[in-house]
Amino acid sequence: MTVSLDEFARPEPVNTEAEIKRYAISPTGPMGCLVGKMVIEKLVENMKKNQTKLDTKALHDKLLSLAAVPIEPLRRSVPGTNQKSVC
Repeated sequence: MTVSLDEFARPEPVNTEAEIKRYAISPTGPMGCLVGKMVIEKLVENMKKNQTKLDTKALHDKLLSLAAVPIEPLRRSVPGTNQKSVC
């Protein structure tokens, strides 16, 4: 069964229209968000695998301090994520 955004989230119509326009202008935006999510999840997994102390707030603050950076510099800047690639 397919559920529309309006049925699932019940946003105001003006917000739905704004999202549709945003995705029409930048259709790869959601994909970029998904890739970022996957990278962060892999960083956390690697930290746990390497038994690095996982301080969620410190990781959050570190990621925000880096702003928008390519994946590899991000990986190198977080301790305990010494894997060759994160995705």
